[in-house]
Amino acid sequence: MMHSTPDYSIEMMSATRGYFEHNTRGEDSAGGLWFDENKVLIDYDGVFELPKSVIATMIEQGYNMDYASEED
Repeated sequence: MMHSTPDYSIEMMSATRGYFEHNTRGEDSAGGLWFDENKVLIDYDGVFELPKSVIATMIEQGYNMDYASEED
């Protein structure tokens, strides 16, 4: 399932694994997303901080993105 923001393309390849990629910078601003069976984000890679538009889009799709939103 593919989702888009003005800057990013986000694709879920399975129920628990997806990735995001910047529409013009490509892999220079891209990474993986891992979810548990309850749609809770458990890990991501590729960037220090997930882009806010990726987080917002995944929340709109019913995913829990607290892991990427936690503050110290």
